[in-house]
Amino acid sequence: MIDTASASDTHCPQPEETYCIFGDLHLIPGKPEDPRLARFFAELELRQRRNERLHLVFNGDTFDFAMATQNGFCSNGSHAVAALDQIEAQFPQFFTALGQVLESKGKVVFISGNHDLELGIPDVQRRIRCLIESQTSRPVENHQVVFSSWFYHPDPSLYIEHGHQYDAENSVRHPLALTAKNGGKQAYPVGTVLTWYFAAHFQDLELILNTNRHFWSQAKQILIRYKLKAPYAYWLFAKGALSCLGQMVKASIFPLKEMDSLEAAFARWSGVDPNWIGRIRDLMKKPTHLSPANAAKRVYDLLLTTKDLRGDLLINDLKRAADRVREITGAQLVVFSHLHTTCEGEGYANTGSFSYPRANNQASFLEVVIRENLPYVNRRFISEF
Repeated sequence: MIDTASASDTHCPQPEETYCIFGDLHLIPGKPEDPRLARFFAELELRQRRNERLHLVFNGDTFDFAMATQNGFCSNGSHAVAALDQIEAQFPQFFTALGQVLESKGKVVFISGNHDLELGIPDVQRRIRCLIESQTSRPVENHQVVFSSWFYHPDPSLYIEHGHQYDAENSVRHPLALTAKNGGKQAYPVGTVLTWYFAAHFQDLELILNTNRHFWSQAKQILIRYKLKAPYAYWLFAKGALSCLGQMVKASIFPLKEMDSLEAAFARWSGVDPNWIGRIRDLMKKPTHLSPANAAKRVYDLLLTTKDLRGDLLINDLKRAADRVREITGAQLVVFSHLHTTCEGEGYANTGSFSYPRANNQASFLEVVIRENLPYVNRRFISEF
């Protein structure tokens, strides 16, 4: 959330505003440029020439900093800054497109997800601003590039959040913790830790992201995928699991501090009722690694049940969370991501993942138009471009 933009900067709705909301791009060094995304950015260039204004909202996991390191979290964000430079070198069109949005008087918004928690670090934010500014004809103002470690509420009718805080295996103790003085001692989610120790070594996120796959099926897939390297993969997976126990110990030794003042500051920055903050926080799942009972239940589900229903349960959990968020905030539309699958309900939409699974030919984003204080949502498929 470290951004000096005032509440008035984020709450000046025009008669009509257009928000293009992307979820889970998972940009990572070494990942080839996606031609579908390039085609969309070409569309942005056409809109810029027509002087059409829109706002780009990247709803978490835009950058996969967790896949960019095999050494765990770096509190100063140096690994994330290095990853950004590599992404810019191999996919310069990304930052060029963001610059075009600003040239058309739009905004670019980055909301943190569980794979890019580092977006809350000032050095990482400064590097992103610098990369975008290199593509513009004038300096980038704070209100033009917005960072939020929690949620984005640009209009009374629209609430946007990544959604990992409603998933016990991927939630953090508090979404604003990285802005605290002891943020480097944050206890990280099970999913992030396993990404560091397992997926990053093989640059293979597909296996972990398939939330409907049972543990024994995953173990079989590891054997099929990695063959002679499978024992090493099993060892890395076990090492990551042991590290999760270390996260539990760390969380008990280093309690979070300053959260009340940070929540109050976030409420002022986002221009929302401070009472919302506590009520939305109470909706969040307690991280699996902070609760021995939850951890034991999850181990049972993974090892002893005949079918892993986590994927379906998570879809329902986010729908229920969206209903409660609408009640608390009065928003008419709540947008989440995180699931890597599209879904809609009354007053709720999930962006799905743009990048995973790679075989997904139905990659989409949400185009939300605010007209007379009402949100009109349209799912746009990249195949259109």
